[in-house]
Amino acid sequence: MSRLPDAVAADSLTKIFGVTLALDDVTIGFRAGEVHGVVGENGAGKSTLMRILAGVERPNAGRVIVRGVPVVLDGVLMAQRLGISMVHQELNLVDELSVAENIFLGRERTRWGLIDHKSAERISGQILARLESPLDPSQKVKLLPVAHRQIVEIAKSLIGQASVLIMDEPTAVLSRHETVALFKVIDQLRRRGVAILYVSHILPEVLKICDRVTVMRDGRVVAQISPEQMPQTTERQLANLMVGRPLSQHFPTHGTRRDRCRIAPQDRRSDPP
Repeated sequence: MSRLPDAVAADSLTKIFGVTLALDDVTIGFRAGEVHGVVGENGAGKSTLMRILAGVERPNAGRVIVRGVPVVLDGVLMAQRLGISMVHQELNLVDELSVAENIFLGRERTRWGLIDHKSAERISGQILARLESPLDPSQKVKLLPVAHRQIVEIAKSLIGQASVLIMDEPTAVLSRHETVALFKVIDQLRRRGVAILYVSHILPEVLKICDRVTVMRDGRVVAQISPEQMPQTTERQLANLMVGRPLSQHFPTHGTRRDRCRIAPQDRRSDPP
């Protein structure tokens, strides 16, 4: 029996910024109902790839394929209409608007030609409850700390019926409790058949929640770890693939603990920090 087409795929994508080759002939598919981790050092091309798939950037060459059909993404709104949503690492919120208004920004609910604020706040409250967040939907975003703003950004991505959800470093500023709640939501979405593209530097998280992993380096795909290989894959192995050489050469013994632990070089899985 033939496999269903990928929810979204990159076909020979190349992206150049000035003299910098950010993506170099990248081909990769992301399946429905899977959490697919994408890892690599800063500058590996991860975020550039995600921004192209989300319609933020246009490639210089190659194609984006959605459910087996090549498409030209003319912008974020077109990507969203095709079911692709992204939680950006850099928050795209409007400070003067409320939590609910930000969640529904661009997708406002109306009644009799007027914005239905009560409906937006009610539904926003339900989404925030799924994230186990105590945020008040009527509160102004400008009054929120960064971690709570990230929760709003995540809630924005859950408001639509996305079939592909891109998450770029979603837990970077979240507490442990917020991270655990997010993982529960990710599992719910996976069970509903959503393709989750999960970009993170936190390798214990990647090994904990991802079904497969792609490793990028210098704008290229250098390794792909299948679901069958995931149980035996360690953080150290991922880290070595990311840097392209044994980890001991990348982190000298006289470095600080913070330097040595950024990509968590351990030989066993662990819970998220």
